[in-house]
Amino acid sequence: MRQFLCTLALLLFLAPSAAAQTSNPSYFFLGFDTPRISYLSSSATPFPRVRISVQEHPQQAWTNVDDGKSNTGPGKTWHSIELGSYQVQIRHHSWSHYWHVNTFSQEVYEVTGGTFGALGGNYRLLSLTFLATPQGFDLELSAGYVYYHVASGTKAFIAVDHAGSWSLLSLLEDWNVTRIGGYTFRLRLGLVWWSWQVDTSRLAAHVYCHGTQCGRIYGLVIAG
Repeated sequence: MRQFLCTLALLLFLAPSAAAQTSNPSYFFLGFDTPRISYLSSSATPFPRVRISVQEHPQQAWTNVDDGKSNTGPGKTWHSIELGSYQVQIRHHSWSHYWHVNTFSQEVYEVTGGTFGALGGNYRLLSLTFLATPQGFDLELSAGYVYYHVASGTKAFIAVDHAGSWSLLSLLEDWNVTRIGGYTFRLRLGLVWWSWQVDTSRLAAHVYCHGTQCGRIYGLVIAG
């Protein structure tokens, strides 16, 4: 996974020089400011759930990019467990590590070398903003990127914390990407009535409702 993230970081670093080659793109990123990981506690839902959401526009509601359970992938995309009254652990199914959240101190740690569901291991403090909610809590990051590699069909949602550390948060198993032109791609979550359309030539993205353009995504588009 770390090799994958290093490759993505290198692509972002080289993006300004590669952005001109967008008539036949090999990849693109769709960026969002301050994405959130939301945790719904066991008292708020029949089972604890983790979801990732972004804002298409600063004044609009949040849109889920991963609701915590996959219809097409290997079952649940996120796993969570509550340890006592103020400690929660969450893990994406692709991770070899996990996150430990202390809701009392409002700190989040990346844990390696430990056992999910127990204390112990090597803890590294992450630079996230903790926001308490009536149902649980939100973890706000600095930026998030939907990544798509054209040839392989690889999809991912990568986020950056406030200190610049990268994390692979989702493989976007339930997202379908369709090329509808030489440099235009449609992204749709399952069978929902809306979709995103990314124009890698104009480096712009829009929202489509029932096939008609209904909004613009105020996010960074990088292609190469």
